[in-house]
Amino acid sequence: MRHWLATGAAIVAMSGLLAACSGGSDEPAADPTKATTAAPATTTPAPAPEPTVATQPPGPNGVTFRIQDFARYQGDPAVIEWTHINEALGASINQGSLVPGLEQKTSKSVLRKFVSAIDASTKNKYTVATEGDVKVLSAKTEGTRATLTMCLWAPTTGIRDSSGKIVGDDGQIWYRQKAELSSASGQWVLRAFDDTGTCPGGAPS
Repeated sequence: MRHWLATGAAIVAMSGLLAACSGGSDEPAADPTKATTAAPATTTPAPAPEPTVATQPPGPNGVTFRIQDFARYQGDPAVIEWTHINEALGASINQGSLVPGLEQKTSKSVLRKFVSAIDASTKNKYTVATEGDVKVLSAKTEGTRATLTMCLWAPTTGIRDSSGKIVGDDGQIWYRQKAELSSASGQWVLRAFDDTGTCPGGAPS
């Protein structure tokens, strides 16, 4: 089990600041005997509203997947459901049994893999960290079908033994997973997933 799937977002609002510099005037004083024309009134535009910084809520069962590009994908229901499903898998591994609702969010074949991972983890006293890092490499939804390519940061999503050491490869890499989901009556279900190599990029921010 190189990471617990096989077995948040960090959003920074960047804004710029313009400083206007004005110098003194050496124009001659106006002749008070001459008529003056009032300068036209100017209206200062209202300042633009501050950008809203997206924040990702914690997982409801004690495990949270921080989506690195959460602001971009927070409105993608397939990405969000994939995250919830895998947060639930991690929580299930930690408690030794399926958390409520996970069974309804997976196909039978995926559920069998999840149950096998949970059983093996319980037998070997494996756990997962309460926070893991993931990012979206690609996400495509057509009607009721979605195909995601997700990346999981090995040091934070790896299975850990009873001493807290990661089992298997704990290198500074992103594992890549392709996931297939479908939607029925507003509920996205994880139909299949496949671990396929690694993703590019350095450590999560």
